[in-house]
Amino acid sequence: MLTMQFRRDRGMIDLQATAAGLEQPASLYDRLTSAVVVSLFSDRRAAVDDPLPDPAADRRGWVGDALSPGATGAGGAYLSAARLGSRLWLLKREKQTEATRRRAEDYAREALAWLVEDGHATAIDVTAAWVRRGVLALQVELTLSTTERYVQTLEVTL
Repeated sequence: MLTMQFRRDRGMIDLQATAAGLEQPASLYDRLTSAVVVSLFSDRRAAVDDPLPDPAADRRGWVGDALSPGATGAGGAYLSAARLGSRLWLLKREKQTEATRRRAEDYAREALAWLVEDGHATAIDVTAAWVRRGVLALQVELTLSTTERYVQTLEVTL
C-alpha cells in the first residue's frame, strides 16, 4: 500500500510503502493530506483560453482529461467529468502580485472542489500569502463536519 505522509519536522511529504498484509489503516489526516497534495500538485490540463507560461509548451494535464465526460471506458466503466490536479503550474512565471495570489487561491479551490462534490468535506477555504520571493503559502481548511476541521499549510514555489 502506498500513502503520502506529511513530515512536519522536515517540511516534506514522503511516499511510504508497506509490505502486503502489513498495512496499517491510514489515518483520516494522512488520507486527506494525500488527497490535497495530489489535487494541488498534479498538473490539470490548461483551459483553451489560459495563457501558458511558455507559449511553445503543451497544455499538460492528466491523460484522462482527454476523455469525454459521461462516456464509458473498458468494461463499461463510467468516465467522470472530474478533472485531476490544479492549474497552479500556470503561475510559474507570474509576477508576485495580488492578482497572482488571488489566482492561486482560485486554482486551489477549483482543484479541491471534488472533496465537497464527493461528500468528503462540507466546505473548503483556501488562503494564499506570499512568504518570500517566489514562494506562496497555501493554507487549506476543509470542514469535515460541524465540529471537525482539517487544516494544512503547503508552500508553492512559483
